[in-house]
Amino acid sequence: MDQSHGPTARNQRIAEIMEAAWDTLVELGYDDFTFGEVAKRSHLARNSLYEYFPSSVELIAETLQNHMKSFQPWFAERLVTATTPEDAVRIFVRSGIEFDRDSNFRAGEGVRRLALAPERIIEMRKFSRHPLEKALADMGSLDNDALSFIHGVMLTAGQNLQVEWNDQYLADACDFAAAGYMALLEQKRAN
Repeated sequence: MDQSHGPTARNQRIAEIMEAAWDTLVELGYDDFTFGEVAKRSHLARNSLYEYFPSSVELIAETLQNHMKSFQPWFAERLVTATTPEDAVRIFVRSGIEFDRDSNFRAGEGVRRLALAPERIIEMRKFSRHPLEKALADMGSLDNDALSFIHGVMLTAGQNLQVEWNDQYLADACDFAAAGYMALLEQKRAN
């Protein structure tokens, strides 16, 4: 792309590429995701994508993070109803798993399989759980180590529910995440 069109044109092209990448992930999944398919959908030559993203892994990571950003208000809206830390955890876990089920589990699977640097993985996890962090901080109950526990529960429950959806299992996973979070928080406070 001609760089003389300025940053606005470049940002627009990046947005178009990420939209094409998102559509590719949702329709084809991580295993069939290719720069070639994204290039075709964004009306660019395959090699032109390297002007914007150094690798398909980075393109996927940026696309997923961008998509998560658009859903943060959706999560925050649900968390506003929480009156206790336990409620906040339950709402976040349920909303996250239902979000994966309803819109993008195949793409979500990709982020877990990406060969990203550990710092990038940590950045993406922090970004994805920001609405919960804010809700818990507002309640004076934020603990980052215990948030990792919640993340693990969500991953495991989400994978199990992908095989066969079960409302009781989802409710149990939400309760387990909330109880575990509170136990870890209490243990930390006691020490």
